[in-house]
Amino acid sequence: MHEFSIASNIVEILKEKFPSPSARIQKINLEVGKLSCLVPESLLFCFDVFRREPLIEKATLEIAHTDGKAFCKNCNCDVVITELYSLCPKCGAFGLEIERGEELKILSVEVDYV
Repeated sequence: MHEFSIASNIVEILKEKFPSPSARIQKINLEVGKLSCLVPESLLFCFDVFRREPLIEKATLEIAHTDGKAFCKNCNCDVVITELYSLCPKCGAFGLEIERGEELKILSVEVDYV
């Protein structure tokens, strides 16, 4: 379950970016690629473990999913894929070059100061 270490890293990044003891994060917007092998429900569960941190105790975690996108060298097409190691949906070739879908980004953070 690598979601626990990812949740821990998110909290550490937020603590670095918002070091003020009066900072209280209200909302965290993440972008998670569908090819990232991340289970969103597990990430939400693991994130709850860190709620004892005053910085995030009331924060909501919003997850936007990014489709997988790849380039097929065989037919020179950009294609949408839903799994790693997919065959090209247009020509059936193997060995697509992943261009998008493995992301895990903090897109934005809403923070208040008390």
